[in-house]
Amino acid sequence: MLLVVASCHPSDRGSAGAKSPPPQPISTDAGAPATAPATVPVPLPGAMQRHTHWRTEANDDFPHRSARLPPLLAAASNCVPRADLLGPDEEAVTLALDTFDDHLVVCAQVVTRRGGSVFLDPVSYACWNVDPKTAALTRRADLARSYLRCQAGGCVPYEDRTVINYEGTEQLTFDGGKHELAITTRAGAAVRSFASPPELDGAEPLRADLTYVGHTIFAVADQTVLVLDDHGRALGHAAGRDVHVMDAGHVLVAEDEQHATLYDLATHATRRVQIPAPYMAQAVRFHDVLYAIDDARRLAVLDPGTFRVRQTHPLVVCQ
Repeated sequence: MLLVVASCHPSDRGSAGAKSPPPQPISTDAGAPATAPATVPVPLPGAMQRHTHWRTEANDDFPHRSARLPPLLAAASNCVPRADLLGPDEEAVTLALDTFDDHLVVCAQVVTRRGGSVFLDPVSYACWNVDPKTAALTRRADLARSYLRCQAGGCVPYEDRTVINYEGTEQLTFDGGKHELAITTRAGAAVRSFASPPELDGAEPLRADLTYVGHTIFAVADQTVLVLDDHGRALGHAAGRDVHVMDAGHVLVAEDEQHATLYDLATHATRRVQIPAPYMAQAVRFHDVLYAIDDARRLAVLDPGTFRVRQTHPLVVCQ
């Protein structure tokens, strides 16, 4: 999901502030640091209402976040940060679950603006391997699949129509002027290009509107997600606007907070599913088991058929 900054005022790129003491594991969220500049939601008209629009006072840009957050997370070797790490009036530190190099991975994310862009992306600032049986955490030296949807934060401002595929080997670009979708390698070598679907004519799909996984492309057009193969052949569509990759073989398209379509990339079969809680729409499949992070910062083990919670394991939260 992309978040749009309404203010055109330059960000404060000053001091990152005093260093915090090393975080210590605790069992529940507690305490809060000093307050930060307030963030005020501003409604958008029409089709853009699906994106949250923010007026942010300062300190939301990538250079500032890169200076401020790593010191706060430096000693978090076996615990995840609490939601209000940056202050009760600043953006929350959220937890995103993924799978990467045969590990279940959780990353701490904060929405962050890139350079002069008006768009905010969820950016990962630290990641941990998670033991699926105990929820024990081990800090990673990298940011796992941070290349996906600019979760590394370093994408060039305003180049928002190019996405890297789930596997990290190719990238997909939409060109509205040419009515074309083009696939290149990560290094930029041409692979192929083909006409974009007529449903995208006049649209401006951004990074959150394009998903490229395996040999399948998901493109948001109005209230429908178009499904294409990597040669442009139409495979079908699904109602909704939010596309989430569960693993290399399954994609979930959420229609609203309770209804979604599960898409099997191998067979192209679809199945309507009911989502008992909103966070379950971000579930991932690891070794044929579904996992999600709930609002209480717990690892939830889900039933693969109903998405209902079978059991939970609390993540250790840093003080």
